[in-house]
Amino acid sequence: MYIKDIDIGKKITTLNAKVKELSPVKTFPRMGEPGKIAIAVIQDSTGCIDLTLWDGQTENIKEGDLVEIKNAKVKDYRGNLQITVGNKGSLIIKNEK
Repeated sequence: MYIKDIDIGKKITTLNAKVKELSPVKTFPRMGEPGKIAIAVIQDSTGCIDLTLWDGQTENIKEGDLVEIKNAKVKDYRGNLQITVGNKGSLIIKNEK
């Protein structure tokens, strides 16, 4: 799958992309333990899209990394499409820069 083919409600079976930008990690209170969130802008030859990173996903990823995303969901957040991996999906860092 390519980024240009992503649309709301589509399930991403497999997407390979490069991390173009990475926001700072933010922490927030969540049921007694702090949660973490960051946004990575990922790109392939057809475009860019935001990838929401939660908790442990925020720890080892860096700008320039090649990632493989499987079984992810696409949602609309404030008018922008975002990919979220969720519990059934996976995010694999294939090549750390």
